[in-house]
Amino acid sequence: MLGAEGINGSVQIDYLTEALDRRGIAYRRAMAGEGKVLDQVPRPKLSGQGELTWKAVADASGYEIILYRGDASVATLTTGADELSYDLRETIRENGRGTYTATVQALGEDYFVNGPSSDPSNEYAEQGLILYLFIGGGVAALLIIVMLIVMMTRGKRKPVIVPGLPSTPVPGGEKPEPKPPAPITKPKLEKKPVLKGISGHFAGKTVSLGEGAVVLGRDPRLAQLVYTQSSDEISRKHCSVFFDEKSQKFALEDHSSNGTFLSANEKLTPGKTVYLNSGERFYLANPKEVFEVRLE
Repeated sequence: MLGAEGINGSVQIDYLTEALDRRGIAYRRAMAGEGKVLDQVPRPKLSGQGELTWKAVADASGYEIILYRGDASVATLTTGADELSYDLRETIRENGRGTYTATVQALGEDYFVNGPSSDPSNEYAEQGLILYLFIGGGVAALLIIVMLIVMMTRGKRKPVIVPGLPSTPVPGGEKPEPKPPAPITKPKLEKKPVLKGISGHFAGKTVSLGEGAVVLGRDPRLAQLVYTQSSDEISRKHCSVFFDEKSQKFALEDHSSNGTFLSANEKLTPGKTVYLNSGERFYLANPKEVFEVRLE
């Protein structure tokens, strides 16, 4: 609506946006999914002191950092556009020992849309308190063994019985030899394949891929992850994804009109299966509808 004292009028939004485009005036088109996708952040570096650094991306309004321990994300952090480093030591200590990596995504405002996430950084190993306990326990065990050897070499004395350590009888009435305890074996943890919503309609949702393919689309008769009917850019059956046990990879196939894209803006060929590794991402038609396949 246009107005002044005693005067009122209106103009169609299409005429207004065309006029702004001709004059090179930026306006908030990203709300309609028409914004320019920001460039990908180059692979960040994680130092031995836990400091993450990366290179700037033009027109970014800030950055989102995702910290991973192994294949599982444990923290999501954000910085301003002028901050190109982040001290992760405290966050890593809070999550305990393990191997850590991190990714960085450029965030956009107004005319610009969030860019794809970077490749994972180099690994950072956190040993924590467990390593020092292990070293201390090894020294204590060594001292016990030395004491046993000294006592056994001091003439023919009664055998030393260590509480809780069973002994094996020796024929002929000789001194029994200590029987070493059975080694402790830890159960192997089996990682499970999942599909995670990173941004868009299903942000924060995790779906198991252990029992067949999961279809994404607007038709509830065809899809398990169902978009609203107002999501016009999403097809009735947009794409499907499942975990291939033989290759231990994720199989992604496009069935849509507007396309399914990998994180590097590479469009999939409809009907052709593409295999992804754990941690790789893809999006549906709009760069805001981002998903990630992962073993966790």
